[in-house]
Amino acid sequence: VRWAEDVSAEVERNYQDTSEGQALPEVAPELLQFLVEECDFDVEHADGSFLDHLYFGFEYTHHYMPTRSPLVMLLHSILGTGTNTFAMEADKIPALKALVSDFEWRHVAAFPSILRLLYDLPLRAELWANKHRIEAMDTIHFHRVIDNEALTLSAEDFWIQLNYQLIHLVDFLPVSNW
Repeated sequence: VRWAEDVSAEVERNYQDTSEGQALPEVAPELLQFLVEECDFDVEHADGSFLDHLYFGFEYTHHYMPTRSPLVMLLHSILGTGTNTFAMEADKIPALKALVSDFEWRHVAAFPSILRLLYDLPLRAELWANKHRIEAMDTIHFHRVIDNEALTLSAEDFWIQLNYQLIHLVDFLPVSNW
C-alpha cells in the first residue's frame, strides 16, 4: 500500500495540528525503569514493534480521550496479548500495581480479558440482545488472563474499557481498507 504524496502530506499536517501545543505527559521514571528492567517487549507485532503499538495507544489516548489516563494504553498488554505473550510474570503484579493509580490498574488488569471476551462472540451477543436495557447493567465479572484472578468492572468502567479497546483496534486498521 502506498499513500499518494498529497494525502500523506495532509495526514501529516493534521497530525501536527492535533499534537501542537499538547505535549505528552511524562511517564514516571520508576515506571519506565520497571518496564525496561522487569518486562520483555521484544516480541513481533503486526506493524512495527510492540513498543510502537503501546506508544501509539498512549499518544492517541492523550489526544482523543483527554479525560482518561493514557498510561492504560501504554501498559494495556503488559498482562497478556491476544496471542498469549506476556511481557512480565504474574509475580511482578504487586510491583506494577504500586506504580499506577487505582483507575489505571483496573483498566490495565482488565484489558487482555476484555479483549478476549470481545473476540469470543457470546459477550457481544449478550450485549446486543440486551441493548434495550443496557442502562440497567451494573457490573461485569470475568477472570484476569495472566493468573485467572476474578475481576469485576462497574458498568461505567466497562464502557470506559470499551473505549480503550477501540483505541487499541484503531492501530490495527488496515490502511488498504480506509
